[in-house]
Amino acid sequence: MKKPKTNSERIIEALRSGKELASAGIVETVSALAGQKARIQDIASLLSRLTNPENTDFAFFIKKEKRGRRFVYRLVTEALVLTPVQLYGLYRKTGKKRYSLAQAIKDHPELKKYVPAERLEQIESGVSAKNVKKKGKSPKKSAAPKTTGTLDNIVSQIVNEIINRGGLKVDINVNFNIK
Repeated sequence: MKKPKTNSERIIEALRSGKELASAGIVETVSALAGQKARIQDIASLLSRLTNPENTDFAFFIKKEKRGRRFVYRLVTEALVLTPVQLYGLYRKTGKKRYSLAQAIKDHPELKKYVPAERLEQIESGVSAKNVKKKGKSPKKSAAPKTTGTLDNIVSQIVNEIINRGGLKVDINVNFNIK
């Protein structure tokens, strides 16, 4: 027995038409494919995920343009040669139906122009996207040194710090959590 299609698969199928579709048009198509009314909030949430390259490789092949107060989505022409199963496989992160970006580029080199150079380098070096540390702020390091030891050592370090600073001129809050 075949599993029913998910809304993500229906959205991908709607985009395979090659037409520019606004969210409302995608909702109508998904509703028609599902045989029941689809909620615009659900479709908008899925579109947000489908068009984010940090979430899925499929996003490289969707063009999202703002027109007035709405977004218009379309699948790039070169990606229309991919089957629905391959397109959905690009969306998946894991599983046996996964179709990797590296495999898609190998099978269809014309797709390469839509993938950023940094991601292409990762593919060529054999590094998966999830193994690459994302750019951004590094976590803040605690100003207080981490110490291991007994309670006496900690208290003596605090006392030494007070002496080194020339006396106690600051309020110090000390919390001990003993588990």
